[in-house]
Amino acid sequence: FGQTLPFVIVQLAPFGPLAGEPVESNWAEVREAQRRVAQEDPYAELVITSDVGERLDIHPPLKKPVGQRAAAAMNHLRFGGSDAALGPRPKDAHRNGNTVFVSILGSNAGLMAASWGRPGPIMLCRTGADRGCRFADALLAGDGIEVAIPESFEPDLVRYCWGAAPICNVFDRQQRPLGPFELAIANGAGE
Repeated sequence: FGQTLPFVIVQLAPFGPLAGEPVESNWAEVREAQRRVAQEDPYAELVITSDVGERLDIHPPLKKPVGQRAAAAMNHLRFGGSDAALGPRPKDAHRNGNTVFVSILGSNAGLMAASWGRPGPIMLCRTGADRGCRFADALLAGDGIEVAIPESFEPDLVRYCWGAAPICNVFDRQQRPLGPFELAIANGAGE
């Protein structure tokens, strides 16, 4: 079709068991691969589906929001415009003392944490020989999420909404969801 053909990637919707503790998830790994492809390819956009799935049905029942988001993504690819039109997206994560700050793009309408008032589920993870993840407490802070690092834990990664069918609760004020992600944590306050 040629290298400049724009396309949208419809993210895998939640499907499978709920997790009461941090777990590895092949479903989440595929979602993260989809996010990274869309982030790195200027002719691709990601359609977030974390809020339209039914964890016991592989075919999400809510088709209209997916179609509307796909149309907005294709419109953005074809005609450009503000990234805010696509909803909130993770930018990067930086450690500052005992917290990790995750910068969020496209949230010019502001962020909100539905239901329990705090963003979640958030995990901090270590890689290497002492690999492991822990759930972490987080707060919305400006254009991002501030995550508290548990005592005596040195994380390398921050994950949001990780698992087969997590209940994700961060949205912008236009009710567009922040999609699942995994980001490496850099040292310092960032830009």
